[in-house]
Amino acid sequence: MQTQLAGQRVGLPRRLAASNRASRSVVSCVASSSKQQPQQQPQAEQRQQQQGKPLLSALLGAGVAAGLTLSMLSGAVPEPAQAAKFNTLADILRSDLSFIDANSDGVITEDELIKMSNTVAELDELTPPPIEALDFTLKLFDLNMDGTLTTDEMLTAMVLDAAVSEDAVDADVVSVFDKNNDGFVTQAEWDAPFGDLDGQQGETVKNYVFKKVDGLVHHDGKLDTTELGEALTLVRTLVLGY
Repeated sequence: MQTQLAGQRVGLPRRLAASNRASRSVVSCVASSSKQQPQQQPQAEQRQQQQGKPLLSALLGAGVAAGLTLSMLSGAVPEPAQAAKFNTLADILRSDLSFIDANSDGVITEDELIKMSNTVAELDELTPPPIEALDFTLKLFDLNMDGTLTTDEMLTAMVLDAAVSEDAVDADVVSVFDKNNDGFVTQAEWDAPFGDLDGQQGETVKNYVFKKVDGLVHHDGKLDTTELGEALTLVRTLVLGY
């Protein structure tokens, strides 16, 4: 599990935009292959194809439906002074993705997600994700599993998806956790930025991950940047399933 993280990478919006290019490639491939298939297929064959592509459904839901949205990012990198004001992971993308919650009520509805995905798909000449994929997204990003997808949950999930690259942890993400800027993240600093991850169960996940990663090497009650990247990757796996 010990990964080599060279340091910090600046500008999560740019990272997300790059991640979105991969999601858009998936959409393009799906759209292209769908045009080559007959318009009508036997029901048995359709069921077999649906059952045989769970990963594609996951990509459409978590990567495409949400990823399409990211193509509307400006790509601007927050100034250091602004980054210092981030208290949660959701704060990092809040200003860039304020359009997600169309009526500003703090909740992302299926209708809002459909309109948003259709708009971006039309602009990029892509096939919009199917309703099933959007339903999957709503459920996957509902981090506290209360049946309602909030704006904070969706933004937190997006940040978790792109916080760690192969060689670095995003600098904005590090700043959210390392409040005193000493290069380490304590247990107290670790807990707050995630928001609600399903009440007590979420607290158990955060506590488990921190102690697990901290105990692998140093066991000193704090995480350095490399360990922070490992911990965030583990949280993403436990919470989002990939």
